[in-house]
Amino acid sequence: MMKKIPLFGLVALLLACTEAQPETQQIKLENTQILMSPLQLSNLNINPKKAQLSSLKDRVYLNGVITALPNYESVMSAVLPARVMKIFVQEGQEVKKGNLLIKLESMEFIDLQAEYLQSVEEAKLLLSVYERQKTMNSKNVGALSDLQLAEAKYKAMKNKTKSLRAKLELLGADLSQLDAENPNIVKEMQVLAPIDGYVQNLAITIGESLEKDKAMLKIVNTSELQAELYIYEKDIHTIALGQEVELSFSNEKIPNLTGKVFNMEHSFDPTTRSVSAHVRFFVPKDIQNLVAVNMKVQAILSHSDGGEELDFSVPQSALLEEEGLFYIYATEDNLETAQELVFTKYKVQLKDKDEKSAEIVLHGSPKILSSLFIADNNVLMLEAERKKRVGM
Repeated sequence: MMKKIPLFGLVALLLACTEAQPETQQIKLENTQILMSPLQLSNLNINPKKAQLSSLKDRVYLNGVITALPNYESVMSAVLPARVMKIFVQEGQEVKKGNLLIKLESMEFIDLQAEYLQSVEEAKLLLSVYERQKTMNSKNVGALSDLQLAEAKYKAMKNKTKSLRAKLELLGADLSQLDAENPNIVKEMQVLAPIDGYVQNLAITIGESLEKDKAMLKIVNTSELQAELYIYEKDIHTIALGQEVELSFSNEKIPNLTGKVFNMEHSFDPTTRSVSAHVRFFVPKDIQNLVAVNMKVQAILSHSDGGEELDFSVPQSALLEEEGLFYIYATEDNLETAQELVFTKYKVQLKDKDEKSAEIVLHGSPKILSSLFIADNNVLMLEAERKKRVGM
């Protein structure tokens, strides 16, 4: 039977699993305070943030899904019937434009190179015939129709050679080897990444025979994505082109991101009675592996007309409830420079709330909310550690 780890023990374990901090000046703490390092906060997945000045009555929450932008997604398919020789990538791997993904073997690829070399030689022969006809015609020897026929045959073969060369370029053939004095026909095709991104839907195995247009894998660049939001009739007035939108994710490791509405559809889905709006947003490099296409997302819209009273609001995950009373943990210290942060437990009064946030008023303290960084997520662990420190 598995043993349950007490909350105090879990907090102690997480706080212990940090690197040794440099010695700092001893800080005298009140009973309502606790000292935390940025690394300890990270280990506890606690994210200090500023309270937002807004009116919850004017907030609208819209659901949606993450999709790739048209030029940030690429499906790699077999352009010729081929056999898979080697796979150089794995599902989820990051690749750069031009990286080698797959090697294929194709009889049609070999035939195409041979046809190209044959057309090159035929074009040389037809050029010599055409030049001879021009010489004869300049001396009034030979018929004009023979010159015209020789010219037409040469130009047709020249165009065919250009067409075959363009096809080989698209297939990634090394044309320098074919144009050499002793041409070298290769049997392998190299599939290169056309964009930066992450490998998805890897659907082939070594030795597999592929038909033409068989999808092999997909590459998705998640540095910039779009959220497709579903807006019901009653909320259509809350969103407009160019409007900034806050995007929230269910994964706690993904912070809220800000995007901008760049496109809106102009017809309602008859089934859901909703219209779609598309929000483009950038994803920081350090979390690009966490944000994926088809992931659910929630958008937070504010549509105040300026006539409502604004209050400070915090995520509900920042609230600590004890016997019907509510508290927050907050610090005035600089998150960027402080090696240790003093978090103080403040009593707050709730005014209004919705499914995500709550409007608060700081109770019995002269501190101004706008100057505080408020601990968000897992604040119960801060409370447990504080109680342990003061012997409660």
